[in-house]
Amino acid sequence: MHIFLLLSALTIQSDSLSLDRLTPAMIDSYMDRHLAEAHASLERLLRVRGPRTIENALRPYDEMRGRVNGTRVVSLLRRAHADSTIRAACERAESRLQQFTRGLRLDPRVYRMILAIDTTTADAETREYLLEERTAFRRAGVDRDAATRARIAALRSDLTRLEQRFEANIAADTTSLAFATEGELAGMGGDWIAARQRGPRGEVIVVGEELQAVTRQATDSATRARALVAAWNRAPANRAVLDTLLRVRHALATLLGYQSWAAYQLETYMSGSPDSVRAFLGALQRMAAPAALRDFDARRGARAWLVMSDFTEAQVRGLGVGGLGPALRPYFPYAQVRDGLFGLARDLLGLEFRPATDSPGWSPTVETYRVYEGDRLIAKVYLDLRASPGRSVQGAATGVLRGGIRGGPPVEVVILGGMVPRAEPGLMGPQGVVTLFHEFGHLLHVMLSARPYYWTSGAPPEADFDEVPSTLFEQWAHDTAVLHRIARHYQTGAPAPDSLLVRMVAAAPQGSGIALQWRARMSLELHDGSPDRVDSIVRATFAASQPAGVDVRLPAAEIHPEDTFFHLSSYEAAYYTYLWSAVISQDILSRFDRGLLDTAVVHAYRRELLDVGGSRPAMESLRAFLGRPFNLDAWARALR
Repeated sequence: MHIFLLLSALTIQSDSLSLDRLTPAMIDSYMDRHLAEAHASLERLLRVRGPRTIENALRPYDEMRGRVNGTRVVSLLRRAHADSTIRAACERAESRLQQFTRGLRLDPRVYRMILAIDTTTADAETREYLLEERTAFRRAGVDRDAATRARIAALRSDLTRLEQRFEANIAADTTSLAFATEGELAGMGGDWIAARQRGPRGEVIVVGEELQAVTRQATDSATRARALVAAWNRAPANRAVLDTLLRVRHALATLLGYQSWAAYQLETYMSGSPDSVRAFLGALQRMAAPAALRDFDARRGARAWLVMSDFTEAQVRGLGVGGLGPALRPYFPYAQVRDGLFGLARDLLGLEFRPATDSPGWSPTVETYRVYEGDRLIAKVYLDLRASPGRSVQGAATGVLRGGIRGGPPVEVVILGGMVPRAEPGLMGPQGVVTLFHEFGHLLHVMLSARPYYWTSGAPPEADFDEVPSTLFEQWAHDTAVLHRIARHYQTGAPAPDSLLVRMVAAAPQGSGIALQWRARMSLELHDGSPDRVDSIVRATFAASQPAGVDVRLPAAEIHPEDTFFHLSSYEAAYYTYLWSAVISQDILSRFDRGLLDTAVVHAYRRELLDVGGSRPAMESLRAFLGRPFNLDAWARALR
């Protein structure tokens, strides 16, 4: 269910690339053309004489960046396309694009132009944009000498290569377990077992990311333990890749004058520093301790301690170990869930999704829609939700294919994921439903945040706000009124029994589990200190994530969960963002005292937190909506 986000990166002119007829040569030519245009635009911009103004400098600079970042469609296709030759071509193209972007940020001529722009008559949004740009150039190292800038560029190039390899190794991994009988997989559901591969003697083969489902739902403890060890030993080639990646990040951070990569990365986040994140995680752990101890006592019975495969978040919330998954899947056929989401967008926000059958995607399973607000086309949306070989996205992701500005072409957005089974009718478990709602929250944010500039459209500059709209929208998947709209049996049309829906509502995450704490602490500590202690950090952060009185242990076997911790590529030190966003979301929910279908509060949320995009700091937007700074009070109440 945990998701990484492509948001900060992907804006495009996808209509200039035939997504359904791609060849490697087309991708090479596409990147050649766009980079040549970008270089020419930049040189024209730098030749302008006279005082630098918003109109002759900032606006053409912003438009050039919007066009350049449009080519990051290759980053999406590198992760999503089924053809390995296309993925390889996109990897090469992405590297070239990153080289241009690095060069831009390290070009003193561009920096001098940005510094020279007169803001005397600028509005607040323009001043905020320029402040962020000047900060970004400084943090990139543009003010260093030529030799240092060259070293920075080389390290950035290494990071691109290593991050691509880390993700590709996860995608290519084929680790599997064979289960001799279906009985060993009791609790998974007959439809799930029937969809798995079979071995020569009829054994059930569980491959790759499917192992995680077994750790959550199988009723047999030994089966769960086997699956967990196998899942945490996938992609062994990433052991060396991750070690090198952490060293390169640390070298770059220290070259730029920071103590660690975490200190460098978090400087511009809402949290501000690694110590602030530690204090935040510690506060949450103390608040969650009574609930965690209660959950632990309920699970352990007469045992003094538990192994992790007996204390997963899904089990604690009642979604695993033969729980809600098999019982609810027949009530969540994919098309019904999708149409229910479209109906919510219509009723709450006045958005209409219309099929765009004339605009095919990169796979026959991709669905395309045009989204209208009244008579105005505001977005084109691609849904690619069925698992396919070679995809490096773990769980799900939302990417912006073309950023929108007010008065410009519509934004283009894609949701990627494997939460929908390949076989029709695509029966989704509750975890998959919640994940789709999460991604739909990202989608709404992107569609509704067009601003006058490309670079103030979308999310605020503080990246630890990125998951707030998505984490918040998960709550609609745990609302009884919403579930009554979408949960109907795929054969009979009968509504899901209230007894099941009540359990799904009660299974909303409350933050008492240790898994999120562990991942948050692991990603932080791997990037805040010596990069040579990976194994000890993995185990030490697991121990630190447990409140007093809770004794959950890792398997005795050798494990390397960090090798498939996808967010170490994309979120780096900031996996805590999910908990940070969950706390903020819970505070936002405190305004919905008349229920989640209250359109007046939804419209206020849209006005103060979505429509504003990146035009002002996230803290200001939260204060505008809540009438005060956000706090942990609502989170504490939810834990009780």
